[in-house]
Amino acid sequence: MGSLDSTRDFSSTGSSATQELCTSDVPTPFFNEQVTLPSLEDLTMESLDNVIAIWHNQLPLESCCNFKSLEISKCNKLLNVFPSNILKGLQSLEYVKIDDCDSIEEIFDLQGVNCKEIHDIATIPLLHLFLERLNSLKSVWNKDPQGLVSFQNLLFLKVARCPCLKYLFPITVAEGLVQLHELQIINCGVEEIVANEHGDEVKSSLFPKLTSLTLEGLDKLKGFYRGTRIARGPHLKKLIMLKWDQVGTLFQEIDSEGYIDSPIQQSFFLLEKDAFLNLEQLILMGPKMKIWQGQFSGESFCKLRLLRIRECHDILVVIPSNVLPKLHNLEELHVNKCNSVKEVFELVDKEYQVETGQIFKNLHSLEVRGCGNLIYLVTSSMAKTLVQLKVLTIEKCELVEEIVRHEGGEEPYDIVFSKLQRLRLVHLQSLKWFCSTRCIFKFPSLEQFEVKGCPQMEYFCETVPSTPRVKEVKIDDHAEEHFLGCDINTIIHNTALEKVCEISFF
Repeated sequence: MGSLDSTRDFSSTGSSATQELCTSDVPTPFFNEQVTLPSLEDLTMESLDNVIAIWHNQLPLESCCNFKSLEISKCNKLLNVFPSNILKGLQSLEYVKIDDCDSIEEIFDLQGVNCKEIHDIATIPLLHLFLERLNSLKSVWNKDPQGLVSFQNLLFLKVARCPCLKYLFPITVAEGLVQLHELQIINCGVEEIVANEHGDEVKSSLFPKLTSLTLEGLDKLKGFYRGTRIARGPHLKKLIMLKWDQVGTLFQEIDSEGYIDSPIQQSFFLLEKDAFLNLEQLILMGPKMKIWQGQFSGESFCKLRLLRIRECHDILVVIPSNVLPKLHNLEELHVNKCNSVKEVFELVDKEYQVETGQIFKNLHSLEVRGCGNLIYLVTSSMAKTLVQLKVLTIEKCELVEEIVRHEGGEEPYDIVFSKLQRLRLVHLQSLKWFCSTRCIFKFPSLEQFEVKGCPQMEYFCETVPSTPRVKEVKIDDHAEEHFLGCDINTIIHNTALEKVCEISFF
């Protein structure tokens, strides 16, 4: 090609002419030693099945000094992307996206990096790195650079569908990622996120500015890295962990002396006091995952707004009593298909709950579905604190007998769901009441009320509930307008009588 001194953008696709240029008995790089690219900023390569290398091993460093963006797709014979001889020349590289390349085994070749060749730290200003569907990828960085090469500017990293990838970061690369904001690892063969073969002590807190972490479909993942791994997550706002079953407990607190209360088989995050202070969203799905272990002192999880768990079959209690006081900013709680769950909220110190009213003072959406061992949702004292609740849905929980359970030893009292607008009770085969005692329920804001597939339910509660603003009522398949103006108790009872009459008639 010769000199391309003024070329800023270069795009090549698998046309017949290009494929012929790349066909040779002796493998040659896409850019040979005769090509200079001092102004090249953006390079796109697609469907070049004969290319096994991009750069010549004698390529002058100034040839890629302005190189900012690389996109490679469907180059199925390409083996690696950045050989060690050009790393120091990548002075402007900011964006890399590589997908659907079946033969790539490594992205950054660090095997040739040594202190004799690199006297100063080579800083590669990479900001965004996307790697997807690379079936042969074994390493992103194939050697620990021992601090000689830095990726300290990296902000976003996504690695997905790379089944041969066993780990993501060498230890010194991970320690240098002081600006990393978002990390996604999805459907990979990763066993450890950070390679720490000897279990050496990590010098600093990893990823101190990480705000979002997604780990999904990592069936072989054993832990973050070997050795003691104290997690603080000072800036982490979103944590998503889906479709994996290797971790026993997600969060386990240790005391100030490093003592673990009730040691367990395996934990992913070991926490000291005041961890995850900025975590706002926690989304979990994993059949063998427990969530909490320990006393959780301090203000850990104090800003959590959304908790969504699905198919976590080893948990008996969604939110244990020692965690309840921490979640006073929780706004949404969704529990789905957790068959082992017997309690959503574990309430031990009832007097603290009723007197302060601080727990769940911001909860506005509560949805529980498919929890086959759940018998009731909340106690009456807990119900009194749900002052901001707007949406309540309970669905497909076969053993639920009542929604609100009244604690014994107290006289019934008024329970006001002042903000509740929508109430759905769907396919609850054992449900008999909303509450079985004479507590007086008031729903001043309720507009939508639905009961469907609850064959045991004959009354809503013993007293007539107050629903002055209800606009839409659905009882199984009965028409909505037929019920407007009636109280909920009368509606449910009349519907139950009609069913009895229908059965008797047939």
